[in-house]
Amino acid sequence: MGFLPQAIVNYVALLGWNPGDEREFFLMEDLIEAFDMDRINKANAAFSIDKLRWLNAEHIRSLSPEAFHQIALPFYPEGLKGFDLAKISQLIQIRTEILTDIRDWSDSWLSCQSTQRNCSRIRSQNRPWSPPAWFLRRPYPCWRNWRTGATKDCLKS
Repeated sequence: MGFLPQAIVNYVALLGWNPGDEREFFLMEDLIEAFDMDRINKANAAFSIDKLRWLNAEHIRSLSPEAFHQIALPFYPEGLKGFDLAKISQLIQIRTEILTDIRDWSDSWLSCQSTQRNCSRIRSQNRPWSPPAWFLRRPYPCWRNWRTGATKDCLKS
């Protein structure tokens, strides 16, 4: 389903245990070090897919760009073979909550193949590359024009 094993372990540990402070994100070494049998909860655990997605996103962001790219490769569809997937991985790492998000976003990357002008920078070339506008508009739909004032107002809202 696109969840990293370390994120699942982190989440399951928090279902029945409390570290005694506000931390929720643990790497395996930190979890082993912090774990104390006296802090196991007696109450029933409540599963939250939103929290699991958040923890997974945090674990994805903690990966090096190279490690994320290697993990993401199996999630790219065949149609993106002509694209520089390492560059795409660098772009999407910070926005990825679960690895299956990559397939959802790929539809947009593939649709730009028909408009060569918009995609020429994405292809494997030695030219500067920047994300396509659709990708940047995704989290902030108000980014319709790129004037400094409008962009600043959009980010504040």
